[in-house]
Amino acid sequence: TNSAVASGAYTLLLPPSNDPQVGSGWATLTVDRVGQAKLKGTLADGQAWTSSSAIGTNGHCPLYASVDKKLGAIIGWLSFSTTTPAVIDGALTWIKPVMAPLFTNGIAAELDVAGSSYIAPAGTNVFLSWTNGLLSIANGNLTAPLTNSVTITTLGKFRESTGSISNLTLTVSAKAGSFSGGFRHPVTGKTAKYSGVVLQSGNFGGGFFLGTNRGGVLQLEAAP
Repeated sequence: TNSAVASGAYTLLLPPSNDPQVGSGWATLTVDRVGQAKLKGTLADGQAWTSSSAIGTNGHCPLYASVDKKLGAIIGWLSFSTTTPAVIDGALTWIKPVMAPLFTNGIAAELDVAGSSYIAPAGTNVFLSWTNGLLSIANGNLTAPLTNSVTITTLGKFRESTGSISNLTLTVSAKAGSFSGGFRHPVTGKTAKYSGVVLQSGNFGGGFFLGTNRGGVLQLEAAP
């Protein structure tokens, strides 16, 4: 039993520190009363993964998941704080074999984990502390970064405002702390899908989308 780490829900962003072709993968995590961590994540190539492991008395937790039909893997360590709200950091390695058409050079990315505890909103609360924000995208075969102003109201209801991202949609899972949507990619003219999570400790969200052969990064933050 590990009483040092609070049981409950957490959200994690997994941005790469060494590979500009990759966006930020993400995960949701639950810790039970005996210190067992269960993760459900999406890598920045759109691939789903799961992992389960016990958290040590020092707050450290090993992570391993086999991906790409056992030809790739994500492996490393998570570290839980004992602060309130709790935060998670750590370092993971993501190995992906060469696979066309995306990431034709394969991936050997170091992921800098950023995570925090997550409390689902109730009543008329919002899942971040703001309602008026900015959604920005970059890379992913875009010729330049793009930004839209957005409004996220009670319980994650979305209302788009204006900006340079065409046909933007956004669906929020306020219960899990995740979000997803799409937009018209200005280069391909097709709908590009994106997904991510929010970090309540930092009051922002992040995630990824896919271009033709490169990954893109997404940021959701409060308007200035």
